[in-house]
Amino acid sequence: FLARLGPTTGSALRAGVAGTMLEYDLVPPAGPQAEPAGWEPGVFLKLPPAPASAPQATRSALPIAALMSAVGWTGTGAEQRAAARALGALPPRARVAHVGALPSRAPRAVRLVVQEIARGELAGLLERLGRREAIDPAAEVLSHFEEVLPLFRLAVDVAAAGVLPRLGVELYHAGSWSDPLDGWLRTGRSDWRPVTKLLARRGWCLPAKGAGLVEWCALDKMFDRRGVFVVYKGINHVKLTFTDAGVDAKAYAGMTAFRHGNNG
Repeated sequence: FLARLGPTTGSALRAGVAGTMLEYDLVPPAGPQAEPAGWEPGVFLKLPPAPASAPQATRSALPIAALMSAVGWTGTGAEQRAAARALGALPPRARVAHVGALPSRAPRAVRLVVQEIARGELAGLLERLGRREAIDPAAEVLSHFEEVLPLFRLAVDVAAAGVLPRLGVELYHAGSWSDPLDGWLRTGRSDWRPVTKLLARRGWCLPAKGAGLVEWCALDKMFDRRGVFVVYKGINHVKLTFTDAGVDAKAYAGMTAFRHGNNG
């Protein structure tokens, strides 16, 4: 997989993947556990923006087969067909931002992270995906968070038998997808304090943990032989996951460093 991404290969995969990320679970997730051999990292592919004129036309070229091969899966025809059906259910303007696979979780499934879904399209989309029971909970969450986190992505897990019950709603600050820098780099404590308070009121976050998340957001300096670096600590997004067991909330914290005076 990495060889096909090389700069001299001229492969179609290189043009279809904007970045590759590894995801490691520090704590085993609830539900089916890993095989005795241990935890393998998940692989997520960041996709380049689709042409504004026709994002739907690019879905048949998504590197789903290459992704499943990268995590060592074989005999994936059923998963590929199920993913194609799920992609066909998306609204015309919706765009797949990431595709991922978590090889140590069962059943094996491809995760589609979709953005640019209008709020009015959500109910129809979940109906087509066979997730009618998630319509009301997802709509309620979006309405509660609309003022503080107006942008959302939908994370859908697709197995050979179809869309799994697990459904993720990722919530972002405005500007997160259009800024030259990631939008979370432009947020601070005042942006996330109302979010954590709302999570605590809904019973999805302990007040002490919410306060800790807010305290995490900070700027600092780091000095080494190369000069002065600015260290930014913040929150990228909040994710609400709906399963048969209920709702689970996560805040995705991040940290980055860049040379003082260099916006890159």
